[in-house]
Amino acid sequence: MSVPLRLGPNPRHPYSARSLTGRVVLALGLVLALGACTNDANDPKAGEATDSGSDVRTIVDGNGDEVEVPGAVERVVTLSEPTLDATLTLGVTPVGTAPGRGQGTPPSYLGEQAADIPVVGGLGQPDLEQLLELDPDVILLDGSAINDEAIVNRLEDIAPTVWTGPAGNADWQASFQVVADALDRGAEAEEFVASYDDRVAQISEALPDDVGTVSITRWGLASGGFMPPDTFPGEVVAAVGLARPEAQQATGTGHSHPVSLENIEMLDADWMFFSTLGGATSPDSQDAGDGDIGTAASQRALDSALELNVGLQDLDVYKSDQIVPVDGSLWSSAGGATAALRLLDDIESTLVN
Repeated sequence: MSVPLRLGPNPRHPYSARSLTGRVVLALGLVLALGACTNDANDPKAGEATDSGSDVRTIVDGNGDEVEVPGAVERVVTLSEPTLDATLTLGVTPVGTAPGRGQGTPPSYLGEQAADIPVVGGLGQPDLEQLLELDPDVILLDGSAINDEAIVNRLEDIAPTVWTGPAGNADWQASFQVVADALDRGAEAEEFVASYDDRVAQISEALPDDVGTVSITRWGLASGGFMPPDTFPGEVVAAVGLARPEAQQATGTGHSHPVSLENIEMLDADWMFFSTLGGATSPDSQDAGDGDIGTAASQRALDSALELNVGLQDLDVYKSDQIVPVDGSLWSSAGGATAALRLLDDIESTLVN
């Protein structure tokens, strides 16, 4: 029987789908679809463990679908930046993870906390054989990294697979809660969100009345763009009451909105958080000091853009010396719980006198 392709995990795929047959199929080259899943579909006892309430729990994923996960989760694989961030925030170290966007390692902002976690394939392209060897209890993913239905179906045959949210998801707290449910860490999640809300209130109260507008700029090789209000960093700056320029009110893009050099004035504001991706693993990135290689990469990108005279010098934000290089793995990527706190740290250190 073939499993219907769908976005996100199969809500009817029981925990018992981690059958020996399915695992052997994948280990022998991963060339057979899911022919062995017939055992689960036709077995009248499949899923009976749910009734015991001990070995299996049923949670609701980011699609609103029910997924069965082990009662006690010990071995977790995270296949996106937000799920890695959330898992570490909740006090669980994954046995495998995906690399950060534009990097060959976990996101640079997580530093030593994630440095020793094995990377299993590329972002959006997990190595399924490696995953089998890791023998996870649960696989966590979201639309920021994987939107290939065929890959999701393969993952479901390795372990219960929980889809936590869509790409460009500004509502990081909803995705964070799904991860907490999957790991049975609801109390820890509640405590974290309360501390985040307290920080938001403190910074909001401390911001100067005349702080002005904030541009969130993501720079590429030769031009840039901005992160719209409905992206992760856009939501965090809005939470503390910061306004965005009128030109940066685009919605529905899901990620950065490109800006041509002819329209570079769209990036202007009273303040600019300037970031880039992909430079954090360059040979000279280790001279950053204090391990802040992401910010160092953004500083190099800013210096290069100024040398090329692409128009940043003509912006009011440059003339007022209020362009602030920041870590792209925080400000230009998919976000997460710890990332949200780090953004608040950057906002406070930059804008609160």
